[in-house]
Parts: sequence; C-alpha cells; structure tokens
Amino acid sequence: MVPVSAANRRSIVRVLTWNAAATGQRFAAYRALLGPAFDGRVLPGSVANPDPTPFFRDVVQTPHSVVTAHLVDEDGHPTVRARDEVVAFLRSRLRAA
Repeated sequence: MVPVSAANRRSIVRVLTWNAAATGQRFAAYRALLGPAFDGRVLPGSVANPDPTPFFRDVVQTPHSVVTAHLVDEDGHPTVRARDEVVAFLRSRLRAA
C-alpha cells in the first residue's frame, strides 16, 4: 500500500467504502493512512443479492460488490441505501472539483 502524503490526506474530503471483503487489517491500514478521511462500513452478507452475476457467484463466491452485483434493487433495502450514499458522495466530490 502506498503511503498518503499529508497534503493528499488534507485534500481527501472523505473516502467511503462499503466492502465486506476489506475488513480487519485492510480497514486498519486505510485508517492509519487516511485518518478521519476514511469511512469504512460493512453490510452483513445476509442482505446481499443471493443470485449475483456468474463471476461473483462462481469466482468471488462471497458478498463483495454492494452497489452492483450484490445490490437488491428494492426501496429501503440496505444495499439500495448504501448505493444511494455512494452516489451522493461521488456527486458531492464531482461538484467540488
């Protein structure tokens, strides 16, 4: 992992991830590098789409992609709320640029 300079750390408004595969040591490393700019969250695998695309079903084999392959496109569903938050975050970053 490449260290993030202090200048880059200040320029990152927020880093948001919803990634069940990136927990434990990986999240700790992100927090160490990015400090309060890192906002890592995990949804339980039980809320993931039980019938993802073949790649995620056969190769990845675990809930991983909350806003795409494992999205359950139903109003109020936790994956939809996560997707909406990611989209809002990206919109805010693009507007600031």
